[in-house]
Amino acid sequence: MAIIMQIEKKPRIKNVFVIAIDTGEYFDIYDEYIVMSRLKVGKEISEEELKQIAIESMEKIANQYCLQTLTKGMKTKKELFDKLLQKNITEDVATIVLKKLENYGYINDNAYAELYISIAKDKKGIYAIKRELELKGIDKELIEELFENREDDFEVASKIAEKYMRNKENTYKNKSKLYAHLVSKGFGYDTINALLNLYNWNNDKIE
Repeated sequence: MAIIMQIEKKPRIKNVFVIAIDTGEYFDIYDEYIVMSRLKVGKEISEEELKQIAIESMEKIANQYCLQTLTKGMKTKKELFDKLLQKNITEDVATIVLKKLENYGYINDNAYAELYISIAKDKKGIYAIKRELELKGIDKELIEELFENREDDFEVASKIAEKYMRNKENTYKNKSKLYAHLVSKGFGYDTINALLNLYNWNNDKIE
């Protein structure tokens, strides 16, 4: 059995208290669980029971945090998972909470990816969008499926190149800069080279 030595309000987290026991361990627990379990300083309680209370409380903390975060904009499952770990939520609890949110429709990586592509498709190349979606934890098979029937991004690259070269001379120095600019935007080398071949570049030499 363990003895509760201290109960203090956890800073910056509403309705959450930190409970310290005589073994030196600390647990973050919601106030309603403290009331329901009649936890107070000096009370004896088994560590197993307190840990179970802490897990249930942690699930609520994680759930509330995710819902609050989602009110500010869509997130992928991986983005929320990483944020929960940063909040000291265990991997097991994070996985359970995110699965429930996914089942209720609060998290939908497919819908997120479709929206992301619709916003980015006129600003970046296919390679950049795919890479960014992978970093956000979107499944590779899903990414390929969403791009399966998408047309080539040559037209997008052409518009970006036209904007970049506006008021610039067709020198080889600017050609190199345009090439690097298009690479940074995530366009493929074949697309870039085909586009650059449409310009009449001056025969100056790069110093």
